[in-house]
Amino acid sequence: MKIKNHFDELSMLFIVVFTILSFAPLVYAEDISNHWAVKNIDLLRNESIISGDENGNIYPDLFITRSEFVKVINSVFYYDEKDNANFPDIKSDKWYSDEFCIAKKAGYIWGDQEGSANPEQNITRAEVAVILARILGLESEKKSSGFMDNQDIPVWALSSM
Repeated sequence: MKIKNHFDELSMLFIVVFTILSFAPLVYAEDISNHWAVKNIDLLRNESIISGDENGNIYPDLFITRSEFVKVINSVFYYDEKDNANFPDIKSDKWYSDEFCIAKKAGYIWGDQEGSANPEQNITRAEVAVILARILGLESEKKSSGFMDNQDIPVWALSSM
């Protein structure tokens, strides 16, 4: 599996999971110099994994959206081949349109019951687990995660947790 520059798979997986579990979004705060995650943010920015909003701002204390996460995954794993069709809820003029065509082609985003990608919704930990399990081939047959909040985990995510 090919990933960005000098990172090995485990290091990149840690960065992606850490970013998501800390709910650090992919847009820069005007002044993040004293933020607890500044080193990780700078590392991700220097590796061109995150870029911020149109002004280069990152807001690390906000939630990350599904579209932002898809952009990170495509960058980390060098996914760049696009599917011919996009999800029905993604308009071609949105910045993330190509990102979802790539994710669809890579096979790690399938869409919800209606086939929608819900790009502007915040991503959940369960969704992150499912995406990473698909990419890394880590799904199991387990019907229980072993976590204390197992009852709160959606059935569709249990095998990935």
